[in-house]
Amino acid sequence: MSAGAGQKPLMTDAAPATLKALKDAPLPAPSDWTPQTMACLVAFAVIGLAVVALIAFAVRQHRAQRYRRAALSELAEIEGHLADTHTRPAAALALATLLKRCALAVRPRAEVASLSGSSWRTWLAASGRSGNFDSDLEKLVYGPPDKRADRTEHALSDLKRKTRRWIMRHSRNPKSREKQ
Repeated sequence: MSAGAGQKPLMTDAAPATLKALKDAPLPAPSDWTPQTMACLVAFAVIGLAVVALIAFAVRQHRAQRYRRAALSELAEIEGHLADTHTRPAAALALATLLKRCALAVRPRAEVASLSGSSWRTWLAASGRSGNFDSDLEKLVYGPPDKRADRTEHALSDLKRKTRRWIMRHSRNPKSREKQ
């Protein structure tokens, strides 16, 4: 651009020397990332301990529920055998055995091992928080083979559903059972 009439040119001979004399503005010192007050240190320590405690609690809960995951996995395997009419009687007995082993995993042997019949059904109902097994176990699993009801797909499906619900919902804590 050329300077018009009555306008001064933007660049003069003195301009390059003046530009060379300019210096960059000084940058501020980098800020410190460490907390500056004791309250911040305490807050970070409390937060850190809370995170560690939550992780420890989650790991402990995960390990405590290992037996449930194993029981549900075994139940899925048993369900496959219940579909076959040839393996159905053994699979129905395996359901009852699975319930007993799961109960023994969380309660003292003296409390659970001796239970049978109506006392076993009552105990399952009380600890399961999911209804009762009525007489399904006797009709489909325990009684003499000639006295057992027909192991229909519907009856076994109902027993599977109740078994799954009991495994997922039963209480590990005997005191919570007393509150119900």
